[in-house]
Amino acid sequence: MNRDRTTTHTGAPGFVGEVHTAQSRMAYRFAWQYGDKFRYIHSRGTAFGWISWNGTAHTLDDPGAPTKAVLDVLRRAVAESPDDEWLRADVTVCSSEGGVAAVLALASQLEPFAVRPRRAGFTTKVRR
Repeated sequence: MNRDRTTTHTGAPGFVGEVHTAQSRMAYRFAWQYGDKFRYIHSRGTAFGWISWNGTAHTLDDPGAPTKAVLDVLRRAVAESPDDEWLRADVTVCSSEGGVAAVLALASQLEPFAVRPRRAGFTTKVRR
């Protein structure tokens, strides 16, 4: 196994190369694959939570939707990894409840997910 991860794996389309590992690697993949579907609202140091776009408005998300999306990212990574031991190892690290939670926690800080309520178009009311 070649340990030079910055030059041996090109990653998902659109990535020049993946240099992160484990949960951070999957958080960046989640951002790439689902960045147009979810946002994580932060307000004055307090997390408001995950929201999604339902086609007409941002809504408080089904609590399971971001988790299902991360599981889809992991499934796609497994399909991509037959000859990439590093990628398969990273998927394995993330394939638990704690691993998925860590991916979501890291992703909540990344663009395009991390937004403040006004930037997302919210005031104090959100449709449920």
